[in-house]
Amino acid sequence: MHQRLFFIPCLILALFLVACDKQQASADVKIGVVDMTRIMRECEPGKKGIKYLEEQQKVLQEKLNAAQAKLQGHEKDEVLTKELQSVYMDVQQRIQGEQQNVVNVLYDIIQRVMRTYRKEKGYLLLISTEAVMDYDASIDVTGEVIGEVNKETVEFKPLPEPPSAKDAPAPADPAAKEQPASEKGKAAPADKQPDNAQPAK
Repeated sequence: MHQRLFFIPCLILALFLVACDKQQASADVKIGVVDMTRIMRECEPGKKGIKYLEEQQKVLQEKLNAAQAKLQGHEKDEVLTKELQSVYMDVQQRIQGEQQNVVNVLYDIIQRVMRTYRKEKGYLLLISTEAVMDYDASIDVTGEVIGEVNKETVEFKPLPEPPSAKDAPAPADPAAKEQPASEKGKAAPADKQPDNAQPAK
């Protein structure tokens, strides 16, 4: 009987110690969530990227407008029609390429900043808000990350122009091709040989 009564307090003490260990472990684990869409939209490099894209789109739109103006009154001109189609495709590809370039630059900056922030603040994990169903607002560190991203300097540059058709190398002249090896070994006719040529012995 005494052994049984002694066992019950020991069991309660053990459960209490396990609960304390779990609480201490959970207190040491720091997890934060970040809203990537908000960071891209509100950070200063993101705003700069949007402004850059607007400027590029304006330039490309002017290029397209100029091609359309040339075609007005000459709708049946096949050369001008093909030129407009080519300009339109080029403008679309340029806009998509510039957009992707800006996103890649911003993403690299944000990833680098978050990695440094996580290590300095002692977070075990930073998760995107899109990857969790629910969370407490106290672990949302989006605002702090935006502040760190704003310290970064970024400069967006236009992508290199694709080579145009007129810059492409001209096709080789078929007549200028090297003579076949079978033709190289043939001797010139007697009437075409130089005067100082001697017959073979």
